[in-house]
Amino acid sequence: MLPLILLLVHLPMIQDHAEFISPIFSLTAHCIEMVLQDALPRLSSAFQLSGCTPAQVCQQWMLQCFWNYLNWPDIQLYLACCLVLGADFPVYFCVAALRSVQKQIIERTPKQDLLAWLKERCLARFRLTPDVLSYARLLQELYGFQVRKILQI
Repeated sequence: MLPLILLLVHLPMIQDHAEFISPIFSLTAHCIEMVLQDALPRLSSAFQLSGCTPAQVCQQWMLQCFWNYLNWPDIQLYLACCLVLGADFPVYFCVAALRSVQKQIIERTPKQDLLAWLKERCLARFRLTPDVLSYARLLQELYGFQVRKILQI
């Protein structure tokens, strides 16, 4: 029998945490794309035409907990909503956030700068208003069963 240290040498090592995406983030990103495709097909098509996916953007937003994207009171409200409304709420929140900038996304699609814009400036004017929350809750009512089943919650 080989010593444990010799066996560990052959395991893949993750040098940078940025290389590792948790399965929950992958499943959440899948759910975001599923809901977006059904609820906002025009927006979903714009992403396909641009060559990037909503998952690329939403994963970064969620990994950073919307830090540098939302103002502090909105981040606090987002976290409170996640705690109160369930672990599937980030899916609906991301779709609602993308919906709020749908016009700009569609306009930027032919310019081929969509991904850079989404990762840098797109939520600069976004606020977590009652309309955004009510839309997220509507999505939760419509897609909650499917999303919770995929996320196994």
